[in-house]
Amino acid sequence: MIRVGAPRCRAPLMHPMKKNLYLLCAILGLLISWSILLSRYSAHEPLGAMFGLLFANAYTAAFTTDLLFSIFVFWIFVWNEAHRLGMKNAWLYLLCAPFLGLAFTLPLLLYFREQERMNR
Repeated sequence: MIRVGAPRCRAPLMHPMKKNLYLLCAILGLLISWSILLSRYSAHEPLGAMFGLLFANAYTAAFTTDLLFSIFVFWIFVWNEAHRLGMKNAWLYLLCAPFLGLAFTLPLLLYFREQERMNR
């Protein structure tokens, strides 16, 4: 018998290594980005000067606006995923993204999302 239509998709297998990889990426994202930031701050550069440097030229302005827009899209994703999976404390991810960095917050969310999916 010939089947017509799209094949059924199976849910991907939840593997603990996948979850742990997300956690490792979150830790590395935090350490790498904050080590650079703190090295500049420890060089006696005022913290307020950092915000001026975000839009110092067209290149940094492009990266900054790209990152800010990515954080906005991330907020939408967090809101939808948290409600879909019933994840608690979603507001923490919304707060962490602009202050601790998307390189830390996105893998952290993926880690806890996998944890939530494995518990179901």
